[in-house]
Amino acid sequence: MNRFTFFIILSALILSCFTISAQDLQQPNFGFSTQCPGPSDNLKNGNQRDGKFIIDSTWFYLADTFGQSWFNNERYKVTERDAWGNFLNATTFQFDTITNLWFANQTYEATYSDSVTTSFWSAHVWDSHAVKWRMSDSISYNPEGVPTISWYKAWDPFKYRFSRGQRVVYSYQSDDLETRYVQKFDTLTGNWKHDKKYAYSYNVDGLLENELIMEWDDASSSYKEYLFIGYSYNDDQLIESEITQLWGQGNQWEDSLKIEYGYYEGNNKLKQKSRLLWDGYVGWEDFNRILYSYDENLRTEEALTQMWDDFGNEWFNSSIILYEYNSQGLRSEVLYRFWDTYGYWIDLSKYLYSYDDDGNRTEFLYKTWDYENNEWLNFYKDINYWSEFVPIGLNEISNVGVQLYPNPTNGRINLAFDKNIKNGLATVFSMDGKLLLNKKIQGNEPHFNLGALPQGKYILTINIKGEVFSQIVIKN
Repeated sequence: MNRFTFFIILSALILSCFTISAQDLQQPNFGFSTQCPGPSDNLKNGNQRDGKFIIDSTWFYLADTFGQSWFNNERYKVTERDAWGNFLNATTFQFDTITNLWFANQTYEATYSDSVTTSFWSAHVWDSHAVKWRMSDSISYNPEGVPTISWYKAWDPFKYRFSRGQRVVYSYQSDDLETRYVQKFDTLTGNWKHDKKYAYSYNVDGLLENELIMEWDDASSSYKEYLFIGYSYNDDQLIESEITQLWGQGNQWEDSLKIEYGYYEGNNKLKQKSRLLWDGYVGWEDFNRILYSYDENLRTEEALTQMWDDFGNEWFNSSIILYEYNSQGLRSEVLYRFWDTYGYWIDLSKYLYSYDDDGNRTEFLYKTWDYENNEWLNFYKDINYWSEFVPIGLNEISNVGVQLYPNPTNGRINLAFDKNIKNGLATVFSMDGKLLLNKKIQGNEPHFNLGALPQGKYILTINIKGEVFSQIVIKN
């Protein structure tokens, strides 16, 4: 294998962002974000919802050609927070290698409707030609804290203009996302152009059942069918299969891709994810599969990808991801390998994570393998700087007459109030502040399901007429 082939494989793996948790695959992704190992999406937010630790700044570094020395790249710093620890203003600084000086190249702002619910978020880039800030990103949220419209535009610092972009308009039916209209940024006119429409429908359990994707047709000035995905679930409300169909030339849906999920008995951990392709002559044919294994603490230990060989009528290895954990039970290393045709594994890249005594991630390090010199080369790293913060006005759920059970839970969370609730809101955050779930609560015994979330700790907040309560929830 030559160096060109190696870097083609490396680039493909980096771009594909291998899934780091088997549990991430148990529910469909609406396209809000992708799960990639490495720097947290939350670094551009800097919130910590458990009311103890918050990120003040993150420093980003790139390695030199030989993977030994580090060079300054960017620094992200939160400059203002509200009384609850939510960031109000933050700035990213870029290092100028010519002047050896830092300069501000992007700013971030956010507003909140209460102590936990974001109402608006925006980012601005610096236009050095016009000598002013230009808005590049924004997200508007409804009172429940879910996005209603978002857009971004990529700034070209050499041409002093936005080079591409995307705008998404969301609509909801009750708590469920109903449609997403996606538009592209036209760099010639500076206007937004229709691109795609996503429509969603749900089963009686509130799980996504159908996803219809339509593409804009300029000739007819309307959306045309393009792709359809149907989802099915098992008795534990875990995704069992998804079938993708394409709109064919005969003006009908034609099978294209099928994904099947299998689980271990007793703990509902994902065991296997298989992809099958449709052949009009023989039906569904195996394409590839991912086999998952776990340690005694039910943490992902290995994800093995295999491809199907039609000629040999057998599975052969393709790539593998190996996970390691530290004494705190936190992920400390993710190692990527691919299978060589000569019959052995070749290291490709690895991610290393460091934490402080309180479990806050302090450093992320990305390395690539130099197979010619038989050594690991540094590629990228970031360092988080944390501080303690005690927000005001947050009450423990257990102190206000609200019962939450079971906790720990396998998925379902029940709430019991001493009176009927008309317009409450339950919100679930990850421990690093990322919004994961919103659900309206009514009556005195509402419930919701965390089955789509990986094992771990989460922060549940209850908002009733502006009064906010919080509780740590453990998902087994």
